Amino acid sequence: MAETWTLERIQALVDAKVEESTSLEYKSHRALGPSPSSKDELVKDVTAMANAAGGSIIYGVEEDPEKRHLPGKIIPAQRSVISKEWIESVLASVSPKLDGLSITPITYQDDEHALYVVTVQQSVRAHQAKDLKYYKRRNFRVDPMEDYEIRDINARGDHPIVTVQFELEVKTREIEGYEHDVIGLAYIMSNEGRKLAKYVMLHMHLPFAAMSETLVANYDVRTVGGKRIYDIVARNKPPAPEAQFTPILPNSLIRFPALPIKSLMALKAADELTAIIQADNAPERARTLKFSDIRLFDRRPEDRKALPLPPADLDQDTFLL
Repeated sequence: MAETWTLERIQALVDAKVEESTSLEYKSHRALGPSPSSKDELVKDVTAMANAAGGSIIYGVEEDPEKRHLPGKIIPAQRSVISKEWIESVLASVSPKLDGLSITPITYQDDEHALYVVTVQQSVRAHQAKDLKYYKRRNFRVDPMEDYEIRDINARGDHPIVTVQFELEVKTREIEGYEHDVIGLAYIMSNEGRKLAKYVMLHMHLPFAAMSETLVANYDVRTVGGKRIYDIVARNKPPAPEAQFTPILPNSLIRFPALPIKSLMALKAADELTAIIQADNAPERARTLKFSDIRLFDRRPEDRKALPLPPADLDQDTFLL
């Protein structure tokens, strides 16, 4: 399951001297230089991670000079020189597109300095570096791949690739004889792979304070990272016990009813949503996104769209969208 990168988490790795592995690498901030060779090395390192098992590269943590592969000092990059957008622009040249790519800037001491954590999921297609070779991370090394290894990676595409999109939507509902505008969080499962998705399970970590108490009866409440969340499990079938799973065809989608939101303010304050998808024999896919990046759609009747959005503290426990 996906974990959020924070300065505290990185400092814990440094303090515990956690060694590099197939899915974890430490790099100096100098590796993010503007020179062509530095850009090529960035692409090489990230594609090698994706071609292996996926993982994270932390830029801004030096290697221990005496014990290689162990973390040393934290020396951040200057935001005026290196930004998240600059890293994104370099990696945008990778083809095919990197799966589950996320770049997390972490402020260090002041707003002018930051560490960058580049995380990528295991790819279902082999990625080629700028020198036209294919690389794969093996423990502490990045090595060129053999022909059979490239074929094996491309065979990963022989399973469904299920993704999820989220929308905030405003609708009008009749509650106890009166019309009320309500807000919900809708989610859409899409199959972007070439294989039928027969069985899909989606875990969503949603902030407890933002969601309606009607969810309590159906979903677990857990504490993750010191925060109370709903651990919501959704499947590609209706909620009735006797209902059958609905297969998701390649290049098709299923839209699910929206989850009721009690407090839009609390939802925005929670900052992030985590989703983990499991489908058939496909590897687990995780995604973390900011609530501020989720689009809001006003689906009220035209004569009500001029009205303000529902208040943040509206009690919506009496309905389900």
